[in-house]
Amino acid sequence: MRRVLGLVLRVFSFLFHFPLIAFLLLASSLAWFSGHNLTIGALPWQGAALTYVLFFSALAGLIGLGLALLRRAALLFVAWNLAVLVALARGYFFSSYVFGPAGTSLGMALSLTFGALVALIGSCLHWRAARRVT
Repeated sequence: MRRVLGLVLRVFSFLFHFPLIAFLLLASSLAWFSGHNLTIGALPWQGAALTYVLFFSALAGLIGLGLALLRRAALLFVAWNLAVLVALARGYFFSSYVFGPAGTSLGMALSLTFGALVALIGSCLHWRAARRVT
């Protein structure tokens, strides 16, 4: 049972982060090449800086995800998971971000943050498993 739960958590971490990385790469690429700026109230960056940070961090996340799938440098994927969890928690709960009817709901923020926490646990389990293999 424990092995099955570990496998489910490991798979969840990949399934949680792949669409996130794809969305961040697509959104930041479209903004970058169209000359528009992104606005995400929960993040500390604004304008062109936000676009560059999202693009290059998502690129690093994609590399980390790929290397983790190949069981190479799985620690990079753990670092990406931790960075996402910290960014979500800091942006939603430890900043001046205000939940309102026009913005992101509290339930969505809690769900995303909890999902990132579970994905971090899964990536740590994957890192441990990858260390045992090599």
